[in-house]
Amino acid sequence: MEVLILEENVFDDTAADIAFAQLKKKPHSTIGFATGNTTVGFHKSLVKKILDEKIDKTKFSTFNLDEYVGVSSKDPASCYFRMEEQFFKPLQLGKDQINFLNDISEQEDLQLRCTQFDQRIEECGGIDLQFLGIGLNGHIGFNEPGTAFETNTHVVDIALHTRESKISVFGSLDKVPKQGVTMGIKSIMMAKKIVLLAKGESKADIIVKALAGPVTKDVPASVLQLHPNLVVVLDQAAAQILP
Repeated sequence: MEVLILEENVFDDTAADIAFAQLKKKPHSTIGFATGNTTVGFHKSLVKKILDEKIDKTKFSTFNLDEYVGVSSKDPASCYFRMEEQFFKPLQLGKDQINFLNDISEQEDLQLRCTQFDQRIEECGGIDLQFLGIGLNGHIGFNEPGTAFETNTHVVDIALHTRESKISVFGSLDKVPKQGVTMGIKSIMMAKKIVLLAKGESKADIIVKALAGPVTKDVPASVLQLHPNLVVVLDQAAAQILP
């Protein structure tokens, strides 16, 4: 595990440098992305770097961790909408480059969509570089505490704690979806390299539990300690109580 503790003003550029180096090394890379407040600046920085350096942006493929069930990709609260605004649209990525569990209705076969998503990852040769955020309870994607480490992409009931953290996005708790689809912990751990991003004092406690505590299903992100190629990018506030 490599841990980078950075000043906030270089956090996003450092994360973008890691992704850019992967694209330079392997233009046909498969990169996994996560949405959330932590990744907004990173996405902006990576877009700028790709456009400034004029590298071929038509060769790489993207996968996204998770999405809400029953939320349209045109809804600003959807994970897809945010990725489209922050990354897909600025780079004018082709639809064949984007792999997303978007526009899933409650009426369709949810598990079939999840299985097809994992099959698509396999077809692309696996994920070369997976970016993750971390929730206050240690969730990665929508893998909440108690999730088995052997899970592939699956349907989840989103924990109340996580739903409450999304009120600012959806407007009220009753509008926050109760179900989501997410890459499973097994799916995530199969990535060749993982980069965990965390910012802010509110993440300090869970970062200690995830990186320095026991590996346990009670803290899903703790499983990342077992990954052979993990980079953790923290700002000073998130790292303040790491031993």
